[in-house]
Amino acid sequence: MNLARFGEKIYKIDPEIQVCVLDYRPEFRAHYLTRPSVDEMLRVKKILEDVGLKTVIVQTPFGHVGP
Repeated sequence: MNLARFGEKIYKIDPEIQVCVLDYRPEFRAHYLTRPSVDEMLRVKKILEDVGLKTVIVQTPFGHVGP
């Protein structure tokens, strides 16, 4: 399932549901995974907002971005 379809499923339940996307921190378990960049997290936020979700927050190494 792609991200937009995931967002659409949430939207169908209620577009006002707060969605918080956390950036994965590889220091916990899967050291082979790379942490998403700020640009990647901002693209995730835009994709979810573009499907109509009203409150999308993304976590980055520099803090949270959102309402």
